[in-house]
Amino acid sequence: MKNSIKYIAILAAVILSAGACSKWTQQEALEFNYVTIEEKNPALYEAYLESVRSYHATEHQVLIARFDNKAGALTGRADHVSNLPDSVDYVVLNNYSTSYYLYINLYDGIADAGDTFQWATAASDVTASSSLSGLTGTLLAEKINNDNKPSLPAVYTSGTGDGALSVAFMHRNSNRCTGWKATVKVVTLENMTITGAGSNYDGVVANPTTKQNVPLANAYVTATGVMNPDNVTGIYFTMTQNEGVVEPTALKLYKGDTQVSATVEADGNNYKFVLNEAPSDGTTTFTIKGDILGTAAVGAKVQVDITKVTTAGEPDGITPFTAGTSIAVENPAIVIMTATPQTVTVGETPLQFYDEGGKDGGIVSKTNGQVTFLAGVNGKKVMVNFTKNEIWHGSLYN
Repeated sequence: MKNSIKYIAILAAVILSAGACSKWTQQEALEFNYVTIEEKNPALYEAYLESVRSYHATEHQVLIARFDNKAGALTGRADHVSNLPDSVDYVVLNNYSTSYYLYINLYDGIADAGDTFQWATAASDVTASSSLSGLTGTLLAEKINNDNKPSLPAVYTSGTGDGALSVAFMHRNSNRCTGWKATVKVVTLENMTITGAGSNYDGVVANPTTKQNVPLANAYVTATGVMNPDNVTGIYFTMTQNEGVVEPTALKLYKGDTQVSATVEADGNNYKFVLNEAPSDGTTTFTIKGDILGTAAVGAKVQVDITKVTTAGEPDGITPFTAGTSIAVENPAIVIMTATPQTVTVGETPLQFYDEGGKDGGIVSKTNGQVTFLAGVNGKKVMVNFTKNEIWHGSLYN
């Protein structure tokens, strides 16, 4: 009986306590404002980042981590590559694909006219499931990257009534890449008309500080309109001087920073670039560049004069043609480390010796080279005096 009373008392106590706690267990939405360290103490966070950079700049055992960047919904912080320790030097992604993670889309018109697309406001917002599929608009080009690269230069023009064009970019991992360069302008949608051509020597200097890709001359074409372009087919030039400085048939042609697919052919006593390149609305400039031969004497000169430019529609040459005043370029008294072994004779003129980047460049990873300096004056010996020597091991953090 006593036990029964005891059990009844315990049961009553449980029931009463449950009723008393009913208010405690009511569901209520709570807001948590998580303040990151960079927001709470920017100075301390910057000091931390500087210590990380300093660590990676010093000699240390390289740490390589593998990360399982699996597709699908994220289940926790372990699925975020940003949660890896900052001491990691390199990250190997299990499922890396440039076509999946990194690309550009181009849209005819305004891609997010309704302002409904959820753009990332922080790096953590870009996840394994992020994409540009929510953008509206007619695609002009989709998922442009190194796996799906158009031939350059790649030109895209709006076809909408308001003339708008949108470019969207998606980068879903921490890999670094070179990026892109593009010119944006407004044009008139009409058939192209070639209005003139000529030469100038902007950027050509008499005493260059490098021996590779030395600018020698510029040819330019002016045009209006962008539809049905009249392709440039030939750039004719003469070697006014060439004291063994360059090999004419090895000269290169550039449009901006991009080398043009072109070949050099002899044209009597002169030469011509044979190409098939569309000019753009406005002024299109082609630059002739050359590599100075290792056998060229210091101070030897080369001078290039452009004589005419032809197109498919004007095979005899564009008129009017305005020729600029050419510049004689000297072989500078410098030696640059190259991947090809060199033997250089040192005369009475001192030579400036640079790494592969030249006077203002720098060393590129995974290269090597060798230069042998020979004394060109009887009774004298070669001396190398380094006035700068900053060769160190870096990482992705530098």
